[in-house]
Amino acid sequence: NEFVAERSLAEENITDLAVDDQRCYVVSYRWKSASDPKQGAVTTVSASADLKNWSKLFSFDDETFASAIEVVNGDFYLGLGGTREFCTPSTGMILKVGKDKLQ
Repeated sequence: NEFVAERSLAEENITDLAVDDQRCYVVSYRWKSASDPKQGAVTTVSASADLKNWSKLFSFDDETFASAIEVVNGDFYLGLGGTREFCTPSTGMILKVGKDKLQ
């Protein structure tokens, strides 16, 4: 018997986390369409100082999703990912969201 886990395309997917001296950050995404990933994804970065109360810092739409996050000197670096079934030209790119953009 082979175990297979399946997720709905409409579900929120947490892909990575990062921690600095003050907060924990998570990056998550959801597909725009529950049936067609070619419609793109919405990626969200949220933060918490106590791991109980979370707030959205920013989000963006793209043809794919962010699968990795790193925070360096307050700037966010997001690695764009893909799946075995769905890969886009931006898969593998790194996006920078500067701390000055979050003010």
